[in-house]
Amino acid sequence: MPSLRPGSRNSMAKKPASLTFTRTIAAPAAHVYKAFTSGPGFREWLTKGAEAGNEHLNYLFLVWEDGFTASGRFDVLKENASVRFTWRGQKDPHESLVTVSLEEQDGQTQLTLEHGGLGEGGEWDAIRADVQDRWEKGLDNLKEILETGFDRRVYRRPMMGILIGQFITPEIADKRNLPIRYGHQIAGVLPDMGAADAGMLKDDIILTLDGIPIKDMDSIADAVKGRTAGDMLDVEYFRGEKVQTAKFKLSSRAKPTIPPTAQALADTVNGLYQSASAKLQEVLEGVADEQAEHRPAPMEWNTKEVLAHLILSDRDMLNWATSVVHGKEMGHDTSQIHSRLKGLVLRFPEAPRLVEQLGYVQDETVAFLADLPAEFVERRGSYTRVAAGYVEEIPYHYKDHIGQIEKNLAAARALN
Repeated sequence: MPSLRPGSRNSMAKKPASLTFTRTIAAPAAHVYKAFTSGPGFREWLTKGAEAGNEHLNYLFLVWEDGFTASGRFDVLKENASVRFTWRGQKDPHESLVTVSLEEQDGQTQLTLEHGGLGEGGEWDAIRADVQDRWEKGLDNLKEILETGFDRRVYRRPMMGILIGQFITPEIADKRNLPIRYGHQIAGVLPDMGAADAGMLKDDIILTLDGIPIKDMDSIADAVKGRTAGDMLDVEYFRGEKVQTAKFKLSSRAKPTIPPTAQALADTVNGLYQSASAKLQEVLEGVADEQAEHRPAPMEWNTKEVLAHLILSDRDMLNWATSVVHGKEMGHDTSQIHSRLKGLVLRFPEAPRLVEQLGYVQDETVAFLADLPAEFVERRGSYTRVAAGYVEEIPYHYKDHIGQIEKNLAAARALN
């Protein structure tokens, strides 16, 4: 009979039934607790998507960037002290149990996470290794987010330096008489980054990256997976009437300066809006109604529709930010749906009235940001995500679409 005494080969090979992780986080226990008990909380540091219930609906569903999913149920929720939930990964033979314990002292929180009830041998070896990797990386990111506000999944990810635009499908290609069947039409390029340095332009359609056909966000993610800033990518893209090739270097993402208070954020955003609005007023000076309705191509927006898009984008952004603040995050991109653009232009048929509506939503946004709850601002990860969304997005988004309006109006005037 084999010996199982401590120190024998068999006992050394036997893996413990639990995995245990500890982190010391320079943040209140309340902030760590929220990260384990809400959908937005989990998404900010661990997963791509998450749904989490409460004491009445105690479900949990998590999904990662790589498609891995896990589900479970909360059975212990002791505010700012402990959380426990069942766990079943998509290939797990049976449930396991996750217990999170929190202890706050002198402004720091000692976190202990125990993942127990995992099986041994066979398929469980790979499952255990995967679980350990996900928790190690996730908890490192949780610590960084709660202490600095920045998500390492975003700010350590290499960037191509493009603004995400429209993915080309066969149906879209047919409507636009394009000689290609798929690709990603970029909405713009960021200055001093790889795509711009390689000479790529707004509206170029990326066909392949390092030989990978680009048909959706997942294919872009596949192309840069495992890459770091400084790596080179081969890109094949469509411009005008022909396919072109280039090489560009992946860039690192600079961390934006985040205003420290709600009022400072509101003032910053107000300044960005005022600058963009002044340029917009300059471009629209003396524009005739028929010029604002000129459509440069059958599937492209006219000036009124671009204004409607800006209104809807800012409305959607405000709705998203509100949902994050109140713990029920929702999607926020409906501003390219043609029926919404059409409806808004029908309601406000003149360009000056659309500009007026844009000013209203900007004012509403600034007022909302100035009144952000102090508790929310103190949660570095959540606050930084909302603040960065405005500080980074407004300059590029408005610059891109004001440039689009300038081109539309130049084409309209050339017809006269």
